[in-house]
Amino acid sequence: MKFDWSIAATMGVVVALGIAATFGRNLKGAELAIFIAVLALIGIAAASAIIYFKTRKKKSAAPAAGGAPGAPAAGGDSEIDTLVREADSRLAHANAGATIANLPLIFVIGDRSTA
Repeated sequence: MKFDWSIAATMGVVVALGIAATFGRNLKGAELAIFIAVLALIGIAAASAIIYFKTRKKKSAAPAAGGAPGAPAAGGDSEIDTLVREADSRLAHANAGATIANLPLIFVIGDRSTA
């Protein structure tokens, strides 16, 4: 895993707060040990949350980038994709340079004979 400065900064802030709070409250003995343990748990939880959210963002972006060019998009209907490709190829054969991408197009969605 690549080094992440945001995690180091989070841990630095937690350590600085711990030192400041220790001097401000004059903690000693068991109270100091409990305070340091709680503060360490908070710092570890914050660092874990940063790692989780950064890796989740990368994982969700990865499948969108890679995919077969002929495969339908996620959530797409393969029948509609097939019809659009067929119409695009017919336009390309009938009229040079015309494709669905550069013509106005209206999709009418619904069952047949319901309009």
